[in-house]
Amino acid sequence: MKRFFAAVVYLVVGLPLAFSALLLFAAAPWAGNRDFYRHIVDDDRLYAAIAAPEMAKAAPQTIELGAARFDGHGLVAAVQRNLPVAALKGTGESVVDAAFARVAAGEPLGGAVDLRALKAALRQRSPAIAGDYVAALPARPDAGVEGDFTWRPESVPPASERALMAQVLGAAVDRIPDQAAPPESPNRGKLLSMSDISPAALTRSAFLLSALSVLLISGLAYLGGRSAGARLKRAAVMLFIPSLVAVAGGILIMLPGGFAHLGILPASSDTFPDLRQVPALLAFIASALAPAARGLLIAGLVGASLGGLSLSFRRIAEPREIE
Repeated sequence: MKRFFAAVVYLVVGLPLAFSALLLFAAAPWAGNRDFYRHIVDDDRLYAAIAAPEMAKAAPQTIELGAARFDGHGLVAAVQRNLPVAALKGTGESVVDAAFARVAAGEPLGGAVDLRALKAALRQRSPAIAGDYVAALPARPDAGVEGDFTWRPESVPPASERALMAQVLGAAVDRIPDQAAPPESPNRGKLLSMSDISPAALTRSAFLLSALSVLLISGLAYLGGRSAGARLKRAAVMLFIPSLVAVAGGILIMLPGGFAHLGILPASSDTFPDLRQVPALLAFIASALAPAARGLLIAGLVGASLGGLSLSFRRIAEPREIE
């Protein structure tokens, strides 16, 4: 009965607690590191993935901008060829800096994002986007329909169509607000008003959870074992389980494309491409997840080492019991 009770408490409380401690140790070096997130938004592989031809296949069949209607795949492909990378990087960096400033001030995450630089870059590229879009647009002998840019009437010269479309795109960019704020949530302030998410704070929390885990596992091992050797063996097993899961997770993420099996990328469908076939996207995700993979691997190996140490003590204790 005692063994059954100890096993149930371990599965319900001990295992999640120990695994949470390992996750905190794995996340401490990067989760609260501003440079980690700035590196992500500055990574050229992110924008290479956004500009990958396969990504255009994920666009809807048609895109409406105000009263104008465009071919979705063609418009996305034209934007991809004229992607304002510098403005996107600058906007991403400002979002990261603003988020960390709010956290440091003890304020909820969120706040408005300044989109003026990105709007200016898109407005500047509107003629080039219109040119690339019209160049791939099919022409028909029919009369044109006002606001329908999914095809071009043969009677309308490409240059005229490009100029008109550039105006429509410029007007659509102008309608974008200068600042965008995330939707309000009634629980946002309670959940995200963290005053300190520094690596030191996360490490302290990890040590606290580890201490609680060790105490709980020690108590459960004592309760479920009949001898010192049996108790040390049970403690080792209880340490090995979350540690091996962490090691397996780290190895899986490190394998080429292995993270795709974690559900990060959606499965392909009739309307959505298989993003696992986009090399640029795989390269970016692998780079972004590398710190998490290393953290899981190291934390898991440390936990497994503690389990091995417990087994070593068991071998020392067993001869004394026989005597």
